[in-house]
Amino acid sequence: MLLVGEAEIFEEVDVWDDGDDGDEGKSFCNPVVAQDAPDPGVTWAKDAWYMVTTGQGPDGGAFDIRRSPDLVSWQAIGSIFPPGSHPKWSNNTDYWAPEIHHVNGRFNAYFTARNEKGVLSVGVATSDKVEGPYVDAGQPLVTDPVGTIDPTFFRDQDLDAQYVIWKVDANSVGKQTTIKIREVDDKGMAFVENSVEVDLIRSKVATATPTRGIVSALPGRRLFMAHTRRQRRPSCSSRPPTPPPRSESSQARGTARWCRASAT
Repeated sequence: MLLVGEAEIFEEVDVWDDGDDGDEGKSFCNPVVAQDAPDPGVTWAKDAWYMVTTGQGPDGGAFDIRRSPDLVSWQAIGSIFPPGSHPKWSNNTDYWAPEIHHVNGRFNAYFTARNEKGVLSVGVATSDKVEGPYVDAGQPLVTDPVGTIDPTFFRDQDLDAQYVIWKVDANSVGKQTTIKIREVDDKGMAFVENSVEVDLIRSKVATATPTRGIVSALPGRRLFMAHTRRQRRPSCSSRPPTPPPRSESSQARGTARWCRASAT
């Protein structure tokens, strides 16, 4: 079930007014996707929003893709990996936390899947169209004996460099968890030669589980944002959701940041 809102879980009708197209007062009620649709990753491309979600569809395809003109009305248009096109390195289980990012003129899908040994690994697939078809890189981008999950992509325009960020799933085996970052090449499909992994954040205890790390660039600064799983009561808000700017160069990470904060 997918909910739209700002940093809260909405349970009531809200009002959308982006002030751009004269469609003032348009209302909607959550959920906007009334079925299993976890971990949404959203990006703007061409003239619409595109969303990918965790899991496999009834036809066996992995990572459903949906299209929307307004972030509310969603139409299923396919999947990252249609039936029969799953990554050869995957054991075809546990497809988690996908995101689509516009990288150097193409669209890259970063995702989590279990490898042939059953270990959660980070993969990447690419396409010249946001709708696909996507072609897997042929091997995991990131692996670790305890598993790696929840990848995202970040481009630092000041440094003219780009990075992939992921979580080492050590808390699943009772160890301290880290979120790491490493520079990737201009295609975003492989790590830059001689680049190194850097720890962005590390939990102090094994029971704390930082996850879903996002980097945001501000003049002279880089902000790292993550959340830690904890119990909280659902709450409502009357404040309407504010969509991020629609510039294609920055939309992917901006949207991902907004979506991760607003969907549970």
